[in-house]
Amino acid sequence: MKNKLSVGCIQLNSKSSIIKNLENTIYFSNLAINKGAEFLFTPEVSNII
Repeated sequence: MKNKLSVGCIQLNSKSSIIKNLENTIYFSNLAINKGAEFLFTPEVSNII
């Protein structure tokens, strides 16, 4: 039996607005999830936006 994992990678162009950066992260994460991604990669330091 073969196990599969659908992976998404999000590329962001962060700016000085923390709120806009977070909105973009959520928006693109939801797009990837809706396309079947089960695991998401985000850019480094995106956890401290």
